[in-house]
Amino acid sequence: MTTMMPIKIQTGDVINNRFRVDGLIKCGGMGCAFLGTDIFNNNKVVIKVPNYTSSNDPKFLEDKLEIEADVLSKVSHPNIVRFVARGRYMGMPYLVVEYIYGERLDDYVKRMGGLQPDKAYSIAMTLLDVLEYLHHLNIIYRDFTPDNIMIRASSEPVIIDFGTAKSGMSGIPLKGTIVRHGHFSAPELNNGIASYSSDIYMWAVVLLSMLRCGNEACVNRIERGDLIITTSYGFSINTRKPLCTIAYCGNYGNVFDKVFSSCLEADYRKRPQSVAEVKAILMGAPPPLAPGAVYLTIGNNSISLKPGESYILGREGNIKVVDPGNYVSRRHAMITYRGGHWFIQDLCSTNGTIINRPSGSVIVYNGNRSGIRSGGGVCGEAKLECGDIIGLAFSERDPSIQAVQVIFRC
Repeated sequence: MTTMMPIKIQTGDVINNRFRVDGLIKCGGMGCAFLGTDIFNNNKVVIKVPNYTSSNDPKFLEDKLEIEADVLSKVSHPNIVRFVARGRYMGMPYLVVEYIYGERLDDYVKRMGGLQPDKAYSIAMTLLDVLEYLHHLNIIYRDFTPDNIMIRASSEPVIIDFGTAKSGMSGIPLKGTIVRHGHFSAPELNNGIASYSSDIYMWAVVLLSMLRCGNEACVNRIERGDLIITTSYGFSINTRKPLCTIAYCGNYGNVFDKVFSSCLEADYRKRPQSVAEVKAILMGAPPPLAPGAVYLTIGNNSISLKPGESYILGREGNIKVVDPGNYVSRRHAMITYRGGHWFIQDLCSTNGTIINRPSGSVIVYNGNRSGIRSGGGVCGEAKLECGDIIGLAFSERDPSIQAVQVIFRC
């Protein structure tokens, strides 16, 4: 079939008397996604069309969209974006899927500053079930990355893009299109080889990306290439030392390190070849905490917080916080709950309290550094947000230097 001249759809267009185009979401190398409305039921949808302005062959772009439509029209899973319709508009193929209310996993993780291991485990297990479902249908996803996963308001993940999905059988590597997705791709994908273990590799990278690495989300370090090494198989995540020495894995440390060392093997032939093998490794993982739980993480310890109780942080608090230099005061700060929110109060500490957030730092109290006050009382207060990193005792010259960091998780 001869491709017709590209038709640029615009806001306000109505495709085949059913789908109104409301605006552009984004364009990538293969296609463009538009926000739309299904006039039949007034539901919001996403309308996908080939990106004819890219350097790719138009026929190739159309074929890719048709393949994605073929896959989505055959699958049905609560954590896969729902197929709505497909067709042609003025000779141009289009695909319509449900609009997911939420945010991309990478944006969510960055906003939270990295997830508590319990929450990362819960999301990862749901995504692993999706992979198992796809592999049972002989579908290799090939592009399992945080920006292809949406997080609903309910915290449920949804896979949204099937542009690179391909039919394949377990144990028989596919050869063909090269798939590159930054430092998330399995090494063999850059050489045009894909297998079920390629999806498993990328799933493990997604799990790692959700955790916290030092003062930031691990996804940032993966994107920058900080955790990447060059192997004879291509670029790969560095597993030469346990990744849970870099990422905060909490009580999941032993299990996560086993997952990372096996699933992130650079040679795809040495990785688990099925989701069942991965689940066998995860059998030793502790059960997740109850939904809605709120807790503090100090080092490798997590303390569950209960409304109605107050928690004193300090050398003599009911939550003991000790640093080698004794910069943290005896009764440094208090965590308390009122009016449906959690607050931190600085108890007139010597070296102050600061909150670190992606949007910037919030100084709760600069500290009683001059020694004018004798201590006691409340000298500063701030409302806490999920993912806040509370810095106890910070340097007056450089507030980024903090004696102890406490993570507020919810």
